[in-house]
Amino acid sequence: MENSLKRLILQLSKREKEYFLKYKNLNKYSSPLCFLEIYDYIDNKGNINTEELMKVLGKKNFNKKLSSGKEKLLDKILLSLVNYNFESTYSWAIQKDILMIRVLIEKGLIEKAHKKINQSKKYAYKYEEFELLLNIIILEESLCFKHCYIQNYTKFIELQEERKKVIDLLNNMNSLLTLKAELQNFQLKENYYSSDIKSFINEYVNNPLYSDSNIKSKKAQSLCYYIKMFFFFIQHDYNGGFLNMQKYYEFYHSCPEFFSLEEYLQLLNNF
Repeated sequence: MENSLKRLILQLSKREKEYFLKYKNLNKYSSPLCFLEIYDYIDNKGNINTEELMKVLGKKNFNKKLSSGKEKLLDKILLSLVNYNFESTYSWAIQKDILMIRVLIEKGLIEKAHKKINQSKKYAYKYEEFELLLNIIILEESLCFKHCYIQNYTKFIELQEERKKVIDLLNNMNSLLTLKAELQNFQLKENYYSSDIKSFINEYVNNPLYSDSNIKSKKAQSLCYYIKMFFFFIQHDYNGGFLNMQKYYEFYHSCPEFFSLEEYLQLLNNF
């Protein structure tokens, strides 16, 4: 616990620390206050020295206060980071909307809930956040019932069909993600550089030559470019692999919002 808390605090960016200080100030009159003192101590000293911290917290019930203070501090930092991230990406913003929709439904503000649902679904489709889209559909399905009795059967059936389409999009991505994992695992084998595409298929069954006609989303297209790179490399077709990476790089510039920082760095590393 102590090591993870220390690592978390020391890894906070300047903006994340500033955001946490808002929470710190909001809780400065709450009890117990020791979690704030523990944060200040780690932030300033870079470590926890129990003897020095005892002077701050007092000897009475020190171990109990230290243990509960660290637990509360971890919760407060994580909560502040969640709220901080709500404004950082579309994915986090949609998750925030989902929580708001749940509150609106529980408070009986159904009209507002529907408005928020429509807005959130629009962004979830636009940025291909299909897992979150399923969560929104589930909430929307719940509004087809009232006191556990169906009120809008037609809408419920429509949502069932929409759910199937979203699951199909997810399955399409997951099949490509599995293929990517298999290729990366194959890459680690000792005989990789002397292997060919047949040896891969014999071991993993799946054929990495994935047809573009089976691609159902931009995120799936990104995975497909990565898989094709391996396909060319396994066949020692380095020119074909380079041309594919050029297309992949152009694809990134056409829709950078679909790439995480790690995916972008991976793309540059392979280019």
